[in-house]
Amino acid sequence: MNNIARHIEYLLQRNDCVVVPRLGAFIIRHTEAHYDSIKRQFMPPTATVIFNPELDHNDGMLAKSIARANSISYDEALQELTKKVAEIKETLKTDGYVEIGAVGSFKLLDGKRRIFTPGNKYSIVHKLAALTPLAVTTVQMRADDVEDTSSKTVSKNFILRLDNLFRVAASIILLLLTGLLCSTPITVDSANITYASVYPAVNDVEQPGATITQPDIELIFAKVQEVPETPQIVVPHIDEIENESNKIDSKIHFDLSDPYILVVSSFDSYSKAKEFMSSKANKRYKMAIIENGGRYRVYASTGCSMDDAALAMKDKDFAKRYPSAWACEK
Repeated sequence: MNNIARHIEYLLQRNDCVVVPRLGAFIIRHTEAHYDSIKRQFMPPTATVIFNPELDHNDGMLAKSIARANSISYDEALQELTKKVAEIKETLKTDGYVEIGAVGSFKLLDGKRRIFTPGNKYSIVHKLAALTPLAVTTVQMRADDVEDTSSKTVSKNFILRLDNLFRVAASIILLLLTGLLCSTPITVDSANITYASVYPAVNDVEQPGATITQPDIELIFAKVQEVPETPQIVVPHIDEIENESNKIDSKIHFDLSDPYILVVSSFDSYSKAKEFMSSKANKRYKMAIIENGGRYRVYASTGCSMDDAALAMKDKDFAKRYPSAWACEK
């Protein structure tokens, strides 16, 4: 049992979802940094593990990990994995409790319901484990710490009076400067005024009736080379990009406003996700891209809950085409 737990911990550090055949899927849920107004703290980004019992199909990832670690074939690793899953279910049935390493534990309620609790002794996403909440102190909190309310009122009145005094002094100085500038005469020598002209300056005045020679003015136009605009890809938190094809299975629900999605694939770049969507094999379904934690997820079904989003897996063609799809929150 501990052997399979170590494989799950290892794979969760590199993937958002690890499926245990005939048991369910362990999924990483990311929480962005935010401010908690009740605790008055800036909370760091976190990553927790949740469990979805509906995603219990075999995607081969866990079995391949066991095969690589033990230097055995895939079929032998799959048999070993099936044996371990059966032991977990038997332990949960007899004891009502089973622990999956540092990932978390299961508790059986009413002899049927399995309740998963994430582990708190180890952070699956180790790069976020060292981040701690940051407490802040507001101006009001500092004011509440002053015990002498009378001295606080006197200090506040003194600051207001001093501020008003500075404002009056600044106004007087501004009025004096304005009056000084307006009362000072400025002498203009109209005889020696020089006007701007496109013609060159001459020392002698042309005689009446003389022909004025126009100077040659060469107009030089700069040649502007048009540079082709480099396309820039701007990926928002949710990129609502749909396939050009409108051939959508009527059984599959897709609404961009739903809070839960069914992810069919995940990539490390936007271009790879877009290429996956534009392939001929995937144009049958409406899809969109969402960015989360540096990963670009392509999803093809949505819902008001994870169960609703995962209903698309009941479609045989969809489940056959995307056997590793998993449901999660946006």
